Amino acid sequence: MLKKYIVLALMLIIPACLFLFLKFQGKNHFQLEVMVPVLSENCENVTAEVDSNYQLTDFSFASNQDQSFSYNQFEGNISILHILENPDLKKGLTQMNELERVQSVIANKEEISLFTIYGNEQNEESQIYTQKLESFNRESSSPWGLYILTKPDVEQLSKCLVGVGQGEAIEANIVLVDKQKRIRGYYNGNEREEIDRLITELQVLEFEYK
Repeated sequence: MLKKYIVLALMLIIPACLFLFLKFQGKNHFQLEVMVPVLSENCENVTAEVDSNYQLTDFSFASNQDQSFSYNQFEGNISILHILENPDLKKGLTQMNELERVQSVIANKEEISLFTIYGNEQNEESQIYTQKLESFNRESSSPWGLYILTKPDVEQLSKCLVGVGQGEAIEANIVLVDKQKRIRGYYNGNEREEIDRLITELQVLEFEYK
């Protein structure tokens, strides 16, 4: 009988000890690295390195909605930055349709923000993008921000601040930024698999703050 109680006690104690060990000594092997865009003087992207101390530098750009898109937009939130620099309308709408999947994941999560930046103030595409997001936001509890900037400002933001763009070493147009304003991931919005990866890595980043 005593042997039976000893076995039962061990069955209870060993899992508890294993749990405590993993809780206090274990590491999250899926933690996202902090990415740093390494740029030459003319803002041509070279590569992305890892540096846990890196943060985005301060910036502010005026948009045509009489408001600015700035460094402060990333304050205290996980942010997804989607840059439409020079896409054709079909590709742009495909990317936004894919990002609706992301938006459904972050619905009702006030600590996560999604921004789309478009680089042409006066054309038909900007009106279509605006109408699409206005329609989406009327039906969603989680606003999706659209900021229409000048082309030079979008180029400055994409290449010189976050280090992305077509033809660059980091050929992506979606950036995942954490609450400390650090880049945690780059994604190509033209590829469905990349949006799947964004959704997965977004959940990993959320877990870091729990």
